[in-house]
Amino acid sequence: MSLKVTPVEHEICRFYVESSVEGRDPYLVDTLRGECGCPHFQRRLKGSNEFCKHICAAREFELNQHHERLIESKLVSTNDGI
Repeated sequence: MSLKVTPVEHEICRFYVESSVEGRDPYLVDTLRGECGCPHFQRRLKGSNEFCKHICAAREFELNQHHERLIESKLVSTNDGI
């Protein structure tokens, strides 16, 4: 299941990530601090060096955006002959 990730305007490393529960507001994720506002992270994972699915989704989104910028700037080859 892919969660919708939306960058927070004018802020770096902060994203709104949708809840997997329909009708709930998205959770605020800070990938720099490795924190999420979801109940699972707040109650069980905070301070454990483990991450919830919202943090993982935001980090994947960041990585994909970074990779696309590298390709656009031609710093990374899109050639599959690795």
